Amino acid sequence: MSEKRKSFLLGALVGSVVGSVAALLLAPKSGRELRQDIKDGAHQVSEKTTNVIKQVGEHTSGWVEAAKDKVNNLREWRQNRRQEDDETFAQIASSKEDDKVETRELDEILK
Repeated sequence: MSEKRKSFLLGALVGSVVGSVAALLLAPKSGRELRQDIKDGAHQVSEKTTNVIKQVGEHTSGWVEAAKDKVNNLREWRQNRRQEDDETFAQIASSKEDDKVETRELDEILK
């Protein structure tokens, strides 16, 4: 998750808590009503926090799976590329050996 998004979510969460507390404390209510409102507000903040955490978890698991797929694709590509390189090097080595044999044969003919 990007830093901007984290900062925004944290700011929204803190802002909602501060706003809720300010509204409760500034409202003209009896002690019993105020305590009930604080309890309800705390419950709402808890639910919102739980929902945000679930959403972050869902997004994170999706990103982890996508990253794993990318890594596996990269490994497969690298392995295929290594095999192709090994085959190319083998062909070059074989070609050099063929050239050496031809050079020896020509040397023998010229002697």
